[in-house]
Amino acid sequence: MIKRMDKIAITNVKGIENSVFDVQLIPNKPTLIVAPNGFGKSSITAAFGSLRLKRMELDKDERHKGDEDLHPSLKISYTMQDGSKIEKEANHTKNELTATFGVHVINSQLVSKAKKLKIAGANIVTSAIEVTPVVLIKNIPPKEKFSYSFAAAKGAFGKNGKVLPNISNFLVDNRVMAKIWNQVDFNKQDQAGVKKAIKTLQDEINAGTGNSDKILASVEDETIQAVSTIDFVSGILAAFAESGLNHASQIEAILAALQIGDIHASDKAAFKKAGERANYAFEKAAYVEVFTALKGTWRNIQPKETADGLVIAFPKANQISNGERDIICFVAQLKKAKLQLKKNKAVILVIDEIFDYLDDANLVACQYYLTQMIAELKSEGRQIFPLIMTHLNPGFFRNFTFSDQKVCYLNKIAVADKAVESIISKRDDPAISDAISKHFLHFHSDDMDLSNEFQALGLPAGLATASQFSVHCASHMQRYVEGKGFDPLAVCSGVRRQVEQLSFDLLAEESQGEFLSTHKTVNKLQFAQSAGATVPEVYFLLAVIYNDAMHVRANQDNFSGLGAKLANLTIKHMISTLIQPEAP
Repeated sequence: MIKRMDKIAITNVKGIENSVFDVQLIPNKPTLIVAPNGFGKSSITAAFGSLRLKRMELDKDERHKGDEDLHPSLKISYTMQDGSKIEKEANHTKNELTATFGVHVINSQLVSKAKKLKIAGANIVTSAIEVTPVVLIKNIPPKEKFSYSFAAAKGAFGKNGKVLPNISNFLVDNRVMAKIWNQVDFNKQDQAGVKKAIKTLQDEINAGTGNSDKILASVEDETIQAVSTIDFVSGILAAFAESGLNHASQIEAILAALQIGDIHASDKAAFKKAGERANYAFEKAAYVEVFTALKGTWRNIQPKETADGLVIAFPKANQISNGERDIICFVAQLKKAKLQLKKNKAVILVIDEIFDYLDDANLVACQYYLTQMIAELKSEGRQIFPLIMTHLNPGFFRNFTFSDQKVCYLNKIAVADKAVESIISKRDDPAISDAISKHFLHFHSDDMDLSNEFQALGLPAGLATASQFSVHCASHMQRYVEGKGFDPLAVCSGVRRQVEQLSFDLLAEESQGEFLSTHKTVNKLQFAQSAGATVPEVYFLLAVIYNDAMHVRANQDNFSGLGAKLANLTIKHMISTLIQPEAP
């Protein structure tokens, strides 16, 4: 079993030339892969989406710089439970990952379709948003049944064929036969040792006398044990148990399994066709069950058989609500992933920014379905690594269903000077809490000296006065605007102080005292407006930046999340106006 996934390395995929991401992913836990737009999330998605059975296959426009001579590579480094380190690679000539991981990518199905209209003799081109059909199963196998005659099976068994159970009902149970088709290895069925063990059992039964119960009771335990450990027999018995099928005794279950083995041995090609059809029928029923539960749309969207396979086809986007469309698309692809990856012990599920555009109710619904899938795979002794690509604040997800989530920032920020973090982390200490809040983290016209308190708490002496703290934060704001290295916490603290100071300066002297005594930045700005000041809207909008920095947590990355927001060019421009206000 895998303990964690450590690194993902990508070469020559879209915007990524050569990057290594330290991810530290834990199995069976949703992981938010957070980065600003344009950082490389879609390149990571494209790398995983390009994986085929034997190699990576990328379209030209997905290769780095569109150059087909720049060959792609995807490497995954992971640690096993025993501590051993493993690295597997896929590139244009090989795919070592497929032996360990099943991979599925879920992305948006919305596409723009062009349409030509002829109006007054002129050709007019318009576009409409459509939803690409989700192909659940590509190839629909022809109808085929398992060939079986109970009477013939009893006759072929011998004198006491009467002891055989009738397996007709098993053969039409698609759930059972799909499991047998997918899980049972018949490769050793023709080996001499296998045939000998089965013949020994058959001979003992045919040598018995009395009714069926007496005959079966007389079979030696050693004989039963020898047959039950045969690969294909034990596999069929496991499929019976997993499907909830009960038999009167172990030997009766073995006799049922042996009959299925005989059907396979008599015509392997026919068995293969019937197995594929049973598997398809079972998967189709599973899809129908899921979508029957999602009956919110008047269009009655259901899986349908078409020339392309079993598909979920959608009406035009303007004929179905966004919420219905989003949840049905997601569930369709999630169910497809689970069924397609049913043979993989470890699964990587990449979700490409779909959650970023859901409304609250559908965000909860989609998270619910994903957590169900995680629980199902975990209960089967399997591992899933759900990678959710997003540019949203990770706290947004925690407010909904994901109570236990991991966050991985692609744009990790290394901050050498963590002085502001140390101060904010101790802002609630009774010795400094009031003064820190009033004079450091908010603007105040009076300075405050906490040198003694900072010394006692082990805080940086160079920032022990409010004026020193203000200069330090203003310096980092300037560095940020100039594209130099900066401390995100210092920038955000500086933004709040600057917003408040600029608003304070807009007020008449008689209103400034009440402004300083008002709690919370938004309340200060609203007071300034009520006192007749024209407070720029950007001061309110920047709350998304300065409010996030005021509380930090121990033993976690308190910088990268803020850094992702500060990477936005519009945010950068907004903050630059605080340093050098735009001309009216």
